[in-house]
Amino acid sequence: MTTAIQPLTKRNARKSLASHSKEIKKLHLRKLFAQDAKRGERFTAEAAGLFLDYSKNHQGTRLLKKANACYCDGSWKAADFGGSNSQQ
Repeated sequence: MTTAIQPLTKRNARKSLASHSKEIKKLHLRKLFAQDAKRGERFTAEAAGLFLDYSKNHQGTRLLKKANACYCDGSWKAADFGGSNSQQ
């Protein structure tokens, strides 16, 4: 018996992420930096000679946790992105 895979856009985690994303986009980046003194450090990554600075994007810890929930809720399959379910 196969179970139908709910499309990513229909899942509760994805709806929560979309809602939060709309809200955080309304905030000015100055306010995000004022609320988090270490934002410039926490939202950066460096590896293999690349330095990535995500601090100037409209995101925060809550948004990243919600994004992670979308992909780690146990129901994610490669089929969500056009792949085969066998690619787990």
